[in-house]
Amino acid sequence: VERIAKQHGRVLEERQTDSSRQEAKARPKSAKRAAKYCLAIDGVMIAGLPDADTHCVNWHEVKLATGFDPRQLQQPFYVAGRDNAEDFGTRLWGQIEGHGLDERSFLEMLGDGAPWIWNLADAYLPGVPQLLDFYHAAEHLYATAEAVWPESAIAKRWWQQRLDQLRCGQEANFFAALQLLAKRHRTQDPAVSPQRLLKY
Repeated sequence: VERIAKQHGRVLEERQTDSSRQEAKARPKSAKRAAKYCLAIDGVMIAGLPDADTHCVNWHEVKLATGFDPRQLQQPFYVAGRDNAEDFGTRLWGQIEGHGLDERSFLEMLGDGAPWIWNLADAYLPGVPQLLDFYHAAEHLYATAEAVWPESAIAKRWWQQRLDQLRCGQEANFFAALQLLAKRHRTQDPAVSPQRLLKY
């Protein structure tokens, strides 16, 4: 099923790309500046075929991107694949150009903080504001708070205060709190340290 789906997926993707390019050629040049899209990129792990020797499921990362108009006036577009980051970026840029868009067409780029996502944004959408998604920010904040204050109500209260600052757009206060935490506290696990959180 996986092999057949991949074959059909490649054919459909080629048709979609060809169709998008034809539409872009038919559009007037001013269409590039008219659209105001956002771009979201992420990676997700999916189960593949089991290994023939170990009978264990092989997991694969699928990279996903969606370009969408927050006003919901234009149709969204999607790109997905098991490519490496560089090949995925090339295919994504092909879709962006195929829809008659360029970096001036995007309001912002949303990602989860993975370096490969920001690298793609820098390469293909220079100057487009990059936004860390709220869910991943909250997840990393909580992991660090738990590591600094294990089994304490302080962790949850500190975490909630940071989320409130993010929701209210109080970035200066938010980063001041993170800098203070990084100055005063260390953790056993560097993956959840306040210093790493601040860099993230």
